[in-house]
Amino acid sequence: VFLGDLNFPSQPADLPIQVAAGQVFKKGWKIQNSGSCSWSGSYRLVFAFGDSAQARMSGQPTNLPAVVTAGQAVDVYANLVAPTTAGVYRGYWNLVNARNQAFGERLPVTIEVVPKAIRVLVP
Repeated sequence: VFLGDLNFPSQPADLPIQVAAGQVFKKGWKIQNSGSCSWSGSYRLVFAFGDSAQARMSGQPTNLPAVVTAGQAVDVYANLVAPTTAGVYRGYWNLVNARNQAFGERLPVTIEVVPKAIRVLVP
């Protein structure tokens, strides 16, 4: 279950955070294991899909930071790089189990890439 954004909001999509072209940043979500089994270290956060090829934002699969027991919450982060072309990008991430089966809510990230000359602040 998605509990909330950790560092900047994913919603609403029409007001995305501005990120400089090519800037490295992290997107974080707080999620809760609402199931009946523990999530082991082989469970990962993976890119699911996006509105364009650049929506992956160079993100790579990331293992969970620890075992997450039923009912427990955990913070997960994707290390990302803003595309170099200005525009709005929206991607979705999912958890997958040890068998690479996706489960749970999709976790969105939406950014607006602006030229480097414009000053932007990323939380």
